[in-house]
Amino acid sequence: MKKTIWVIAALIVMAGAITFVACSKENEKADTLKETSATPAPKTQDAVLIGKLVDGHIICGVNVDEFSEAIWNETDIYVAEKFEILDTFPELQNGTAYVNMVLFNVEEEGSEAYWFPIEKINGDYLCTANAASGGLIPYCKRTKNNPCTKTCVLKKDKYGNPIACQCEGPGATGTCDMYFQKEEGFWDKVGDAMRNLSENIRINIDIDLNKLFR
Repeated sequence: MKKTIWVIAALIVMAGAITFVACSKENEKADTLKETSATPAPKTQDAVLIGKLVDGHIICGVNVDEFSEAIWNETDIYVAEKFEILDTFPELQNGTAYVNMVLFNVEEEGSEAYWFPIEKINGDYLCTANAASGGLIPYCKRTKNNPCTKTCVLKKDKYGNPIACQCEGPGATGTCDMYFQKEEGFWDKVGDAMRNLSENIRINIDIDLNKLFR
């Protein structure tokens, strides 16, 4: 598996109050304005640098195809459909952000959507996925009898507590179920996949701000 990840400049998409950016599906070559090598997290050696804030814009450093291969090598069950960074306050250099990860379960032939917290320190997005193994992390699955035809979205109350999974998108039909507890060792395997993917990772940033605001 190729161990170097190239990051392309991404348009910033607004959804309510949350800024999110999907990670690259394919590697693309770009002229580099700024280059940063992955470094150990300030608080723990287990954390992986997965993105950076540059002038208030989120640059995601995880190639979905490479992450899909890494998670498959660890689980023999899952491949990745989506990996994106969600940030309610992209103007702040420090705080908590989230990853939205969508995996396809080849045994059950259905997708599962996850949202788990990551740290933002001095503009670096740091993922410690297996730290979630001790908590209840909400996730959504398409129901077997009436599966969602679009995207399962996690809904929260005004206090930020997850309350339901809904099927959303143009022409969406079907439903999604909400779960909390995964099988033992699941988050450890996600963490192992992230660490394996981080070897020799480099984040190359190429941003044309004029294009972003056209």
